[in-house]
Amino acid sequence: VLDAFKDLADGLRQALTDEELLHIHSLFVFALSTMLRARSLAKDDQLISLALTDVSTAANHLSDNQREYGLSKWASLQAAEKSLKYAIQSQTGTHPHGHNLQKLYEDAESHGLTHDLQDAITHIQCSAGVRYGEESVSRGSALDAHHASIVVLNGVTEFVERKA
Repeated sequence: VLDAFKDLADGLRQALTDEELLHIHSLFVFALSTMLRARSLAKDDQLISLALTDVSTAANHLSDNQREYGLSKWASLQAAEKSLKYAIQSQTGTHPHGHNLQKLYEDAESHGLTHDLQDAITHIQCSAGVRYGEESVSRGSALDAHHASIVVLNGVTEFVERKA
């Protein structure tokens, strides 16, 4: 798993404790299983396919040299938004518009989504101003939003598979 980290210094690699290595491994397994399940669903749906693209975009903005953390957080919001819309669409045949994750989450819950995603939604929600630097976003905040978007994607894909 550590080989997947771009430019991971040997000293840092050696300094990681067993507990840290286990944590990294569990995050990797969680994200990989989520992405594989989403890719399977994406074969038949553009919304979930676009959500996967947004997850990738968020990661790219986190790891590039430009340090565009606001753009990363926005991409995480977009991924979560499309995921929640996909959950709603899977039950109703259509989805609402808008960027308010809380409202989309409540709508998805009203259609049967039972995963508790409230903490994830809180980490992701941001204004459109993050794209223009109007809202300051730290690397840690962008990373939390990225991880949270994968949690939302996981909850939605598990929900849709269970309902199928």
